Amino acid sequence: MIRENPLFQRIETELLDSGQITDSTCADFEKLPSDIRLQVIDIMKFLGCKDINDSASSAPISMSDNERLFYIRLMLLRMSAHTEAPVWSSWVVQQFWQVITSLHEGNPSDFVIAYFKILAEFQVTLTQTVTHFIRDMVVEGIRLYKDKYDHANFQYFSQNTPSIITQSQAYLCVFGIPPQFLTPTWYPTILKSLTHTNYLSLVLNEISDELKDDKNKILINEWLQNEESISIREILRKALE
Repeated sequence: MIRENPLFQRIETELLDSGQITDSTCADFEKLPSDIRLQVIDIMKFLGCKDINDSASSAPISMSDNERLFYIRLMLLRMSAHTEAPVWSSWVVQQFWQVITSLHEGNPSDFVIAYFKILAEFQVTLTQTVTHFIRDMVVEGIRLYKDKYDHANFQYFSQNTPSIITQSQAYLCVFGIPPQFLTPTWYPTILKSLTHTNYLSLVLNEISDELKDDKNKILINEWLQNEESISIREILRKALE
């Protein structure tokens, strides 16, 4: 497993500590076997190793789903996405998406899955900066790779429906996952997380079509029976009309 490689453990630690990897780490990367180096050259450049030798780089090298998600995790850590204050620019976002889609079997769902896990692991608070980061990442991904986004493999979310998620995860689900991959059980979970935030109206507008689905209505109404706030119940029931 790549994640068990001491060098990649060091890379992860450095990114968590400072958001950057050191020159000595980049130099040690050059000493790795060629099959590993070729697999992740573009990723290492994104992480900050600008001077590595990529003369032998060619077609995408085969990697497992777990390896790919780990590499994307590292790129997100480089952007401080594990904090309430991620750092990005339009150029960085474009580079991020270009790297993802250049990986073996890489697709837009990899970003959402990797970030979804990071948001839970680090319990990232839903700040305004986080909402902007999510929207910018998703909008740019769709703009650059509309066809890939529409046909990405989001089955992870169809097959995994947690009963509790963080506010940041809920926001990511609403704006990052095509609705056909969210089963009815997702909607009470999402709304439960975002009900007492400033983003409820925005989210209700975004999922207005899904709220018309009878199966979604039934599950949301069942959850609403236990909602203590009368005003919240009224807002949500009005949205379900």
